[in-house]
Amino acid sequence: MKDIFFLVDEHSSQYSFLGGIRDHMLADAMTLMTKIVQDITIGPNNAYVGLTTYSHTVHKQFQVDKWGTNQDVINAIKQVQVHGRHHGTDDIDDALTYLLYDAMTTGKGDRPNVPDVVVMITDRASVQDVHTLMHSRQLQLISHDIITIEVERHPSSSTFGQLATDAAHAFHVSGSSAILTDAFKQLILNMICA
Repeated sequence: MKDIFFLVDEHSSQYSFLGGIRDHMLADAMTLMTKIVQDITIGPNNAYVGLTTYSHTVHKQFQVDKWGTNQDVINAIKQVQVHGRHHGTDDIDDALTYLLYDAMTTGKGDRPNVPDVVVMITDRASVQDVHTLMHSRQLQLISHDIITIEVERHPSSSTFGQLATDAAHAFHVSGSSAILTDAFKQLILNMICA
């Protein structure tokens, strides 16, 4: 039994163009979430899943206890409206603040005696802001399973992995198609269900 919170960056990266890497990353992130949901049991005595997206603002897609069956969650993922096609800075700090003080509260369906898992997906992240790192540490006090997935065309020395529980929970993959493999899905699923 877990409460699973997906946090997906929908901001346009420097490689953004219609039909380009950014659009593929978002579609592939949604496909990965769908595959994971298909392989877990959703319900009050099992897992719950919530989804938040962010760009220059936070978009509360659905809270963790909104949907009670696998098919409900899959349908909700398919209905996600993407808002982030803009250039500039994304606001991961606001997204982490939302998780900490809103999404991961009992008033929004988080179950107090159920372990929380956070899965963050981006295709461009550099974490330098002190507040972001501070919120990350606060999040780690609530959840011992914070998984980061960074998708890039050209792997770099990103600092996004610092948000993960530890190095074993930080993934840096080259190209969004890498997150669609059964092996990668199983790796993430094993961490979520551990």
